Amino acid sequence: RLPDTIISYLSAVHVLAMYRQVLAETLARDARFGAYHDPVLALFPTIAMQNDLLQLLAGLWDRRLKALSSKALRSPEVLKKKFQDCILIVWPVAAGLADFPAYVEGHESLRM
Repeated sequence: RLPDTIISYLSAVHVLAMYRQVLAETLARDARFGAYHDPVLALFPTIAMQNDLLQLLAGLWDRRLKALSSKALRSPEVLKKKFQDCILIVWPVAAGLADFPAYVEGHESLRM
């Protein structure tokens, strides 16, 4: 279930809308597996929780959209493939975040 209210950057609205569209299509096809069956959909919440990664993804998505022809922009399959490509480009950075210690506000020894 998606939240009723989402607070994010305005530049990320297109990315969030595409995620929601792909998630809805996936759940309509097979509600048993849903987002866990698709690694791109499973990774997106991790990216969305990190502001820097979400901005990086939004920038990639905007550049990919600008490179497409108007005919390709009307094709849901092409958009979905480009969205998946953008997520997979950001994936190594998101996977590397697990290696960093959690930041504790005011804790100087964890400050980088």
